[in-house]
Amino acid sequence: MNGINSTLHGNLGKDAEVVTINNNSYFKFNIGVGYQKNEQNPQSGQTEKVQKTMWVAVLYRYSDGLKPYLVKGAKVLVSGGLIAESRLYNGQAYLDLSMFANDVALLAPPKPQNAPQGAPQGGYAPQGGYAPQGAPQGGYAQGAPQGGYAPQGGYAPQGAPQGGFPQPDPNGGLPF
Repeated sequence: MNGINSTLHGNLGKDAEVVTINNNSYFKFNIGVGYQKNEQNPQSGQTEKVQKTMWVAVLYRYSDGLKPYLVKGAKVLVSGGLIAESRLYNGQAYLDLSMFANDVALLAPPKPQNAPQGAPQGGYAPQGGYAPQGAPQGGYAQGAPQGGYAPQGGYAPQGAPQGGFPQPDPNGGLPF
């Protein structure tokens, strides 16, 4: 697939969907990629760093083993051809970013909705140190997937404010 060869990491905005194109099955999902931007504060007139999120629509070949992990909030690393297209919607210009991914790596599972404040991320607790009350003790959490799926770290801000590029088409259109 053509595009700018890129590697991005971020969190899935919602569970991946399975779509069929030309008799081939693919995962279709959006990832939120965090970045910082300098903006002038209209009240103080000073320049501040502001957290922003841009959304990238991703298409990746289907794999049964990957399906349970591509869920809302999962942290992933994707690489492939990045395509930027501009369009007009209701008289306003938008930039749609999409990627046909060659590789998808799982960096961390999603944070449970009812996790206590300060609970460790990535499905594991510190070894031999302090762990918040109710956090799993010693190694991987119970029920954590086995077989090479281990958190690798990475960066994607949790709950980063929306902004920057206009949001993608709500229908999730991909140019492929």
